[in-house]
Amino acid sequence: MGRQRLIVSTCVLFLACGSSVRADSTTVYFLSLPDVPFDTYTEAGVLFNAVGGGQLQKVTPGGNPALIGVLDVGTGKFPKLRAFISAGATSVSVDLGKEVWDSEPVFLNIYDSLGVLLGDSTGTLTAPGAGTMSLSVNAPAGECITYAIFGAKDPIWGSPVYADNFTFTACPCPNVIPAPGAILLGLLGTGLVSRLRQRGTLS
Repeated sequence: MGRQRLIVSTCVLFLACGSSVRADSTTVYFLSLPDVPFDTYTEAGVLFNAVGGGQLQKVTPGGNPALIGVLDVGTGKFPKLRAFISAGATSVSVDLGKEVWDSEPVFLNIYDSLGVLLGDSTGTLTAPGAGTMSLSVNAPAGECITYAIFGAKDPIWGSPVYADNFTFTACPCPNVIPAPGAILLGLLGTGLVSRLRQRGTLS
Protein backbone atom coordinates (compact mmCIF):
# COMPACT_ATOMS: atom_id res chain seq x y z
CA MET A 1 0.00 0.00 0.00
CA GLY A 2 2.81 2.39 0.91
CA ARG A 3 4.65 1.63 -2.33
CA GLN A 4 1.50 2.27 -4.36
CA ARG A 5 1.00 5.58 -2.57
CA LEU A 6 4.59 6.56 -3.37
CA ILE A 7 4.19 5.69 -7.05
CA VAL A 8 0.94 7.63 -7.34
CA SER A 9 2.43 10.67 -5.58
CA THR A 10 5.45 10.61 -7.88
CA CYS A 11 3.21 10.51 -10.97
CA VAL A 12 1.15 13.42 -9.67
CA LEU A 13 4.31 15.43 -9.06
CA PHE A 14 5.60 14.79 -12.56
CA LEU A 15 2.27 15.80 -14.06
CA ALA A 16 2.11 18.95 -11.95
CA CYS A 17 5.64 20.00 -12.84
CA GLY A 18 5.08 19.25 -16.48
CA SER A 19 2.02 21.47 -16.59
CA SER A 20 3.58 24.28 -14.57
CA VAL A 21 6.58 24.77 -16.86
CA ARG A 22 4.40 25.29 -19.93
CA ALA A 23 4.19 28.96 -20.79
CA ASP A 24 1.49 30.51 -22.97
CA SER A 25 1.63 33.77 -24.89
CA THR A 26 -0.57 36.67 -23.82
CA THR A 27 -1.49 39.67 -25.97
CA VAL A 28 -2.49 43.12 -24.73
CA TYR A 29 -4.81 44.74 -27.28
CA PHE A 30 -5.32 48.05 -25.41
CA LEU A 31 -9.07 47.73 -25.93
CA SER A 32 -9.83 48.86 -22.36
CA LEU A 33 -7.92 52.13 -22.45
CA PRO A 34 -9.86 54.87 -20.64
CA ASP A 35 -11.31 57.72 -22.70
CA VAL A 36 -9.80 60.35 -20.39
CA PRO A 37 -6.04 61.08 -20.06
CA PHE A 38 -4.17 58.71 -17.72
CA ASP A 39 -0.71 58.18 -16.25
CA THR A 40 -0.47 54.39 -16.38
CA TYR A 41 -2.40 51.53 -17.91
CA THR A 42 -2.47 47.91 -16.70
CA GLU A 43 -3.78 44.91 -18.59
CA ALA A 44 -2.97 41.19 -18.34
CA GLY A 45 -0.38 41.78 -15.63
CA VAL A 46 1.52 44.39 -17.67
CA LEU A 47 1.82 48.02 -16.54
CA PHE A 48 2.45 50.61 -19.25
CA ASN A 49 3.71 54.17 -18.75
CA ALA A 50 5.63 56.80 -20.68
CA VAL A 51 9.41 56.87 -20.43
CA GLY A 52 10.29 60.24 -18.93
CA GLY A 53 6.76 60.80 -17.63
CA GLY A 54 3.76 62.42 -19.26
CA GLN A 55 0.08 61.61 -19.47
CA LEU A 56 -1.29 59.28 -22.09
CA GLN A 57 -4.61 58.99 -23.88
CA LYS A 58 -6.45 56.60 -26.15
CA VAL A 59 -6.33 57.22 -29.90
CA THR A 60 -7.61 55.36 -32.95
CA PRO A 61 -5.30 56.00 -35.92
CA GLY A 62 -7.31 56.18 -39.11
CA GLY A 63 -10.46 55.51 -37.09
CA ASN A 64 -9.51 51.82 -36.96
CA PRO A 65 -10.22 50.37 -33.48
CA ALA A 66 -7.67 47.61 -34.15
CA LEU A 67 -4.88 50.18 -34.08
CA ILE A 68 -5.35 51.65 -30.63
CA GLY A 69 -2.29 53.26 -29.12
CA VAL A 70 -1.40 55.82 -26.47
CA LEU A 71 -0.62 59.47 -27.11
CA ASP A 72 1.17 62.04 -24.97
CA VAL A 73 -1.31 64.82 -24.25
CA GLY A 74 1.22 67.62 -23.77
CA THR A 75 3.39 67.24 -26.87
CA GLY A 76 1.02 65.62 -29.35
CA LYS A 77 3.63 62.92 -29.94
CA PHE A 78 3.73 59.29 -28.97
CA PRO A 79 6.40 58.85 -26.28
CA LYS A 80 8.62 55.88 -25.79
CA LEU A 81 6.66 53.38 -23.72
CA ARG A 82 7.76 51.13 -20.88
CA ALA A 83 5.98 47.86 -20.14
CA PHE A 84 6.55 46.19 -16.76
CA ILE A 85 5.67 42.48 -16.92
CA SER A 86 4.72 41.28 -13.43
CA ALA A 87 5.29 37.58 -14.12
CA GLY A 88 8.43 38.16 -16.19
CA ALA A 89 8.73 36.94 -19.77
CA THR A 90 10.98 34.95 -22.07
CA SER A 91 9.94 36.79 -25.22
CA VAL A 92 8.19 40.02 -26.19
CA SER A 93 6.74 41.41 -29.41
CA VAL A 94 4.86 44.60 -30.26
CA ASP A 95 3.32 46.24 -33.33
CA LEU A 96 4.56 49.77 -33.99
CA GLY A 97 3.29 52.10 -36.68
CA LYS A 98 1.85 55.40 -37.79
CA GLU A 99 -0.77 56.57 -40.23
CA VAL A 100 1.79 57.69 -42.82
CA TRP A 101 5.28 56.21 -42.78
CA ASP A 102 8.19 58.59 -43.34
CA SER A 103 11.35 56.56 -42.72
CA GLU A 104 10.82 56.50 -38.94
CA PRO A 105 13.27 54.25 -37.00
CA VAL A 106 11.51 52.20 -34.30
CA PHE A 107 12.86 49.85 -31.65
CA LEU A 108 12.06 47.29 -28.95
CA ASN A 109 14.47 46.72 -26.03
CA ILE A 110 14.14 44.17 -23.22
CA TYR A 111 15.69 44.38 -19.74
CA ASP A 112 16.12 42.25 -16.62
CA SER A 113 15.23 43.31 -13.06
CA LEU A 114 18.56 45.15 -12.70
CA GLY A 115 18.02 47.20 -15.83
CA VAL A 116 20.53 45.20 -17.88
CA LEU A 117 19.75 45.15 -21.60
CA LEU A 118 18.99 41.53 -22.61
CA GLY A 119 18.24 42.08 -26.27
CA ASP A 120 16.83 44.45 -28.84
CA SER A 121 15.07 44.64 -32.18
CA THR A 122 14.92 47.58 -34.59
CA GLY A 123 13.15 48.47 -37.79
CA THR A 124 12.25 51.41 -40.01
CA LEU A 125 8.78 52.49 -41.06
CA THR A 126 9.92 53.25 -44.60
CA ALA A 127 7.75 55.45 -46.83
CA PRO A 128 5.52 54.92 -48.66
CA GLY A 129 3.54 52.84 -46.19
CA ALA A 130 0.99 52.81 -43.39
CA GLY A 131 -0.24 50.58 -40.59
CA THR A 132 2.14 48.69 -38.30
CA MET A 133 5.23 46.54 -38.34
CA SER A 134 6.00 43.90 -35.70
CA LEU A 135 9.20 43.76 -33.67
CA SER A 136 10.05 40.82 -31.45
CA VAL A 137 12.94 39.71 -29.26
CA ASN A 138 13.72 36.68 -27.09
CA ALA A 139 15.60 36.70 -23.79
CA PRO A 140 18.85 34.71 -23.62
CA ALA A 141 18.47 31.19 -22.27
CA GLY A 142 17.88 31.20 -18.52
CA GLU A 143 17.09 34.94 -18.39
CA CYS A 144 13.75 36.55 -17.61
CA ILE A 145 12.49 39.87 -19.00
CA THR A 146 11.25 42.32 -16.35
CA TYR A 147 10.36 45.21 -18.63
CA ALA A 148 10.49 46.37 -22.22
CA ILE A 149 10.87 49.83 -23.78
CA PHE A 150 9.67 50.51 -27.31
CA GLY A 151 8.54 53.21 -29.74
CA ALA A 152 10.17 55.75 -32.02
CA LYS A 153 13.93 55.64 -31.66
CA ASP A 154 14.62 59.42 -31.84
CA PRO A 155 14.13 61.92 -30.35
CA ILE A 156 13.49 60.96 -26.73
CA TRP A 157 9.75 61.62 -26.94
CA GLY A 158 9.44 60.03 -30.34
CA SER A 159 7.24 61.13 -33.22
CA PRO A 160 3.62 60.07 -33.80
CA VAL A 161 4.30 56.32 -33.56
CA TYR A 162 1.66 54.20 -31.87
CA ALA A 163 1.84 50.74 -30.27
CA ASP A 164 -0.57 47.84 -30.46
CA ASN A 165 -0.72 44.08 -29.80
CA PHE A 166 1.91 43.84 -27.06
CA THR A 167 2.55 40.08 -26.77
CA PHE A 168 4.68 38.25 -24.21
CA THR A 169 5.43 34.70 -23.16
CA ALA A 170 5.54 34.44 -19.37
CA CYS A 171 8.54 32.88 -17.66
CA PRO A 172 7.76 29.26 -16.68
CA CYS A 173 7.10 28.48 -13.02
CA PRO A 174 7.44 32.03 -11.66
CA ASN A 175 8.32 32.10 -7.97
CA VAL A 176 8.12 28.32 -7.85
CA ILE A 177 10.81 25.76 -6.97
CA PRO A 178 12.27 24.39 -10.24
CA ALA A 179 10.83 21.05 -11.33
CA PRO A 180 13.79 18.81 -10.28
CA GLY A 181 13.83 20.36 -6.81
CA ALA A 182 10.06 20.10 -6.48
CA ILE A 183 10.12 16.42 -7.43
CA LEU A 184 12.90 15.67 -4.95
CA LEU A 185 11.16 17.52 -2.13
CA GLY A 186 7.89 15.81 -2.94
CA LEU A 187 9.49 12.37 -2.84
CA LEU A 188 11.24 13.12 0.44
CA GLY A 189 7.99 14.38 1.95
CA THR A 190 6.05 11.32 0.79
CA GLY A 191 8.72 9.01 2.17
CA LEU A 192 8.73 10.81 5.51
CA VAL A 193 4.95 10.57 5.84
CA SER A 194 5.02 6.85 5.01
CA ARG A 195 7.77 6.29 7.55
CA LEU A 196 5.87 8.12 10.30
CA ARG A 197 2.72 6.13 9.55
CA GLN A 198 4.64 2.87 9.81
CA ARG A 199 5.82 3.92 13.26
CA GLY A 200 2.31 4.85 14.25
CA THR A 201 3.16 8.52 14.66
CA LEU A 202 0.56 9.46 12.04
CA SER A 203 -2.81 7.81 11.51
